[in-house]
Amino acid sequence: PTGVRSLTPTGTRNVVLPKPAAPKTVAPKAVAPKVTKGTNGSIIEIRRTTTVASNKVPTGAINAVASATSATMVSIVKGTRLPNFGKFSVVLNGNFVNFDVQPRVDNGVPMTPFRHLFEANGGKVKWEGLSKSISAEGDGKLVFLQIGDPMAKVNEISIRMEVSPYLDGGRTIVPLSFLREALKVNVDYDKATGHVLITKQK
Repeated sequence: PTGVRSLTPTGTRNVVLPKPAAPKTVAPKAVAPKVTKGTNGSIIEIRRTTTVASNKVPTGAINAVASATSATMVSIVKGTRLPNFGKFSVVLNGNFVNFDVQPRVDNGVPMTPFRHLFEANGGKVKWEGLSKSISAEGDGKLVFLQIGDPMAKVNEISIRMEVSPYLDGGRTIVPLSFLREALKVNVDYDKATGHVLITKQK
């Protein structure tokens, strides 16, 4: 017989070791995210047991803004409702923005992480964990908002968001319509590509 040689007290002999069984692959169980709501029923925080997949940015030349036409564009303002198609990509001043937590549509309202877009626009964002609030500064704007509170301030002027900001994966999620007001930018949805285009107002 052939096999692995094994030493014994009486000498040397050949033994055939059993072939190890192939390891079993066990698929992880899907665990629903834990959703915390405030007293008014609005979402305060979403906690996930697994890391949220990062947004895959399309490669190649970025012609999203140039190819968009007025026939395919929907301006995103307060009250704009989009189909609940889930996630979408964001193009800021001609460049796709990377997110570690995805922009999404919640009950027709397009929502996005705040920090990524504000910092991509040249601003600075500070998180205050105790009060769960954000202070941001950039492009002549001072922005303050708090998780669960629809009232934000931009240069000390109060602005009511159509959806209260909430946490998802450690990121503050706000309506895109708020960014339009806070940053004074154009925010449009391109029906042809499924992208949201953010450009500076002229």
